[in-house]
Amino acid sequence: MNVRMFLLKTYQTMEEAKIYYITYLSQMCFPLFVVTNHIDEIPHSCLRRFSHIVNVEIPDKRIMSKLLDTSFKGLSISKSFKEKILRNDNIAPSHITNASFISKSIKQKGKVAEQSIETSITNVLTACGYDSTHQVYKSQIPFSTEFINLKEGNQSIDEIEGAITKHCDVRVLLLGPSGTGKTALVHHLAEQAGKELRTIRCSDVLDNLSSG
Repeated sequence: MNVRMFLLKTYQTMEEAKIYYITYLSQMCFPLFVVTNHIDEIPHSCLRRFSHIVNVEIPDKRIMSKLLDTSFKGLSISKSFKEKILRNDNIAPSHITNASFISKSIKQKGKVAEQSIETSITNVLTACGYDSTHQVYKSQIPFSTEFINLKEGNQSIDEIEGAITKHCDVRVLLLGPSGTGKTALVHHLAEQAGKELRTIRCSDVLDNLSSG
């Protein structure tokens, strides 16, 4: 039995090579997850190859508020700052957890922590192309499906888990804004299934194609 799962992270570069790569991987016999922020860049001919297409959205305000309380614990963050963060609809869970992790790592508190968190989140949103106001750090908060907002509902997670267990060739496309937990969900599913997860970035393959 093949115990591997593969995670493919797509980027907006060399579209023809990317399409070829997705098509190539979809023919291989192991669980495949493709994570993208740009489903509009994937042609319908490729989309038809996936057995599951799951839209991971930013959670609602109630869940985001709970996440803020958990992430900001011990940082002496003011209520007004939390409310300011909640008003920005572009802020996703990982933006909060990564920024708070940085502040905790360097032992910031109060206004200093707030300024650092706001700067970190603003930089990420700017890089993502948002007008409003980290790199990847591992969050101190354990993964929880409570903070994953699936448009199709959390029952789709159960369906995918079952498919991974029963079928080695399941194909899953996770789409949604940056920071909503798409990659974290794949790692969680691999851990739950007891499978080795190997991450392949399109940029790695594109470098090989361009130099070949």
